[in-house]
Amino acid sequence: MKKRIKSKKQLIAIVEKNLAKTIDKLFRKLHKRAKTKSGDIDPIQIMELEAISEQLVSLIAEQVWQNIES
Repeated sequence: MKKRIKSKKQLIAIVEKNLAKTIDKLFRKLHKRAKTKSGDIDPIQIMELEAISEQLVSLIAEQVWQNIES
């Protein structure tokens, strides 16, 4: 049984961990499907992905937290 989320900080950590896993899984799946040998990502793409990930973590955590508080 999973523990109940008790703080927004805990929720953000959970979202960050799961989002990173999901993004990595998606990249692997798409590279496999495209039959590419390398999944190299350039520095600009890394910065863009980090910015998007931060925004998505914030959005998901905020939406879930507002419903926990309700």
